[in-house]
Amino acid sequence: MMISKNYKGPIHLKEDVELALSILAKKITYTRTTAKTLHFHEFDNLENPDVLEAIAIYLCAAISQNISANLEIRQALFDEDSVERDLLNDIVRLIGVDNDESTKKLKNFKDTQRDAWIWEGVSHLLIHVNKVNADSSIGGVIVSTNGIKLDVHDHGLDLIALYKINNSIGVLAGECKAYRKRPADAIRDASKKLLEVDESTRDGEIRANMTYLKDTLSEDEKASLSGVFWRNERSYLPAICCTSDKKVKWGKNRKALTKLNVIPSKKTLLPLTLTDIRKQFDVISDLMRLYPNHK
Repeated sequence: MMISKNYKGPIHLKEDVELALSILAKKITYTRTTAKTLHFHEFDNLENPDVLEAIAIYLCAAISQNISANLEIRQALFDEDSVERDLLNDIVRLIGVDNDESTKKLKNFKDTQRDAWIWEGVSHLLIHVNKVNADSSIGGVIVSTNGIKLDVHDHGLDLIALYKINNSIGVLAGECKAYRKRPADAIRDASKKLLEVDESTRDGEIRANMTYLKDTLSEDEKASLSGVFWRNERSYLPAICCTSDKKVKWGKNRKALTKLNVIPSKKTLLPLTLTDIRKQFDVISDLMRLYPNHK
C-alpha cells in the first residue's frame, strides 16, 4: 500500500486536502429520501480506493487543524522542520500504531476510540462535501462547523454547525455513532444525546462554540445571534455507521427520533453502510500513517 503520487506530502498539506476534497465532491454520491418523521441521506461509493485515500488525507488535515471553522483550507499549524514527525505522532495517538487487535485491549481500542473517531471525522467530511456541492438540504446552507474532537471520550456534542436558511441563522447539532452491528441502538443513543439540546442541557456548550463560529458571519448576521437563538431555528443530525448486512429501514418511525422537538424536515438521519467497516477503517488508518512520510 502507498499514497498516490497525486499527493505531495505533509509539507504541501494545504494543496493535498484541496485535491482530496475535489475528489470526494466528484466521486461521493448520495440519495436524499423524505419520510414521514424525518429525511435521510444515503451515501454511495465510499469504498472506492480513491475515496478512501482522500478520506485519509482529509482526516490528516483535520488533525493538523488545517481546516478552519468556516471550512476554508488554511496552512497547517506545524513547524516545517518537524511536520512529518509531529503529524505522525498525533495520528498514532488517535488511531494507534497499527491495526493489531490480537488482544481484548487492542480490539476495545478500535471499537471505542479508533473507529468512533474515524466515523466522527467522516461525518464532518460529509458535511464539508455537502457545502462544497452547495446543497442546502441539511438544515440549511452550512456556514461553519466546530472542529473534529481529538478526544472521542469528550462528552460534548460531536458536531455543532451554523447554517443559513432564508434570513435566519440556525444551529445544526450532530451526534455520531459507529455501532457496526446495532444501527437501531445507534439511532436511539444519538437521538438521546441530541434531546439534551431540547432540554437546554447543552446551552452552555453551544454558547461556548458560538464565540468562534460567529466570526464566520457578517456583522448583520452576528446581530441576529441574540440569546438562545437556536431555540427558534435548529436542526438535528444523528449520524450512524453500520455494516451493510445490518442495514435497517432508515425511514422507519422511531420513538427516539420523534421525541426530538423539531419538525421532520429539521431531522436528517445520516446513515453510512459499508461492507466491512473494520476493513475499510483499517485501510484509512494505514493510509493516514503512511502520509506523514510521503514525498
